[in-house]
Amino acid sequence: MEALRYFRSLLAGLLIAGVTLALSAIGIVTWPLSPRGQFYLSLARFWSRLSFALTGVTVTIGGRERIDWSRPYLFMANHQSSADVMALFHALPVPVRLLAKRSLAWLPVFGWGMALARFIFIDRRNARRAFRSLERAAARIRGGESVAIFPEGTRSDDGRVQAFKKGGFLLAAKSQVAILPVAIIGSNTCLAKGGLRIHGGRFHVEMGTPILPGDLDPKNRDDLAERVRAQLVEMVGDNSVERVFSQRAPSRRQARAATTGA
Repeated sequence: MEALRYFRSLLAGLLIAGVTLALSAIGIVTWPLSPRGQFYLSLARFWSRLSFALTGVTVTIGGRERIDWSRPYLFMANHQSSADVMALFHALPVPVRLLAKRSLAWLPVFGWGMALARFIFIDRRNARRAFRSLERAAARIRGGESVAIFPEGTRSDDGRVQAFKKGGFLLAAKSQVAILPVAIIGSNTCLAKGGLRIHGGRFHVEMGTPILPGDLDPKNRDDLAERVRAQLVEMVGDNSVERVFSQRAPSRRQARAATTGA
């Protein structure tokens, strides 16, 4: 049985790799028809959903109904797994570009497609280049594009929210748009840090409470970082998907009871 699960996981991984390359190539070839990368972002959303379907992963989403999606956001998500990128494309109902490390831009086909889709690459080894990349990202956000970042800077070993890097909050101060914390809960149970095998299962993505531009103090980035991290820590909790569903179930029962009583 273990050998069968391993084979299925390996086959799913190979299929995802093939799909990723194929869709990236389509995005590159069709770039002249959509030079701002919108079609590529539509392919990215399709890629995420197809990848989860191939691996038997179910992603549930909460809190989207509370968000005004007509405005741009700087999305800040916790980071547990390589599956988190797919999760954001799947869960966010608007086009979103990622702030990514510069080395990804040089990956054949996949990285080229990201560059053409106007993803923003950060050279962490060169402070001057990193600062210029943040300036470009801020200008994009002020121009109406939404950007997503993982402020921890790397994946968590145990699923708990780590300390934040400062770059994301410099970007927030420069862009002066709303920050939306996004909690990803349990993705490391489907694809652990350092692992290559995606296991079937489920995890959850929850939208937090937006922090509006009027609440952003460029001189107090540490306080802003703590506010965002506090939301994510509260939403992620013990990183238990079962806890999320046990909390959500009573509200559904209450809603049905209220409907019946009416």
